[in-house]
Amino acid sequence: MRNAQAKSRTEAIRAEFADYLTDFAKALDVRLDGKQRLQLSGVSIGRGSEGPRALLAYYLAFLNVSASYSSCVQCPIVIDAPNQQGKDRTHMPAMMKLMIEKAPEASQLIIGAEDQYGLEDDDIEIIDVSGEKDHVLRLEQFDRVAEVMRPYLGLLT
Repeated sequence: MRNAQAKSRTEAIRAEFADYLTDFAKALDVRLDGKQRLQLSGVSIGRGSEGPRALLAYYLAFLNVSASYSSCVQCPIVIDAPNQQGKDRTHMPAMMKLMIEKAPEASQLIIGAEDQYGLEDDDIEIIDVSGEKDHVLRLEQFDRVAEVMRPYLGLLT
């Protein structure tokens, strides 16, 4: 416990986080406070499309630092509809590229997006989950899936 709480370890974690966040924010065209003011507990978020980009930079920095300093198994990273607040043609491809290239190495990254935004087929694996137009779930599988999930749903009551 003493090693985990050592001041030098805390400073190293904060410095690595600030380095990641600074690099990721620069790649996504996000303005940040001075490097010495960056905190693990949150980031000052810009307005408009800069907000989601700032959050992405923050979360990727946090996940990378967590992967560096933790022995825990990394959970899958799921990003649904990264095109929030209508990114322009410059920022959306940069966001997709950053997610693919800078997610922690041992993690699984799942992006729910309606477009590849400049990524090539060789860079990613595309899984089409649509069954019908404007539907993700498949009606013919409902009963089978519901039967599997029913015992777990009963535990929630």
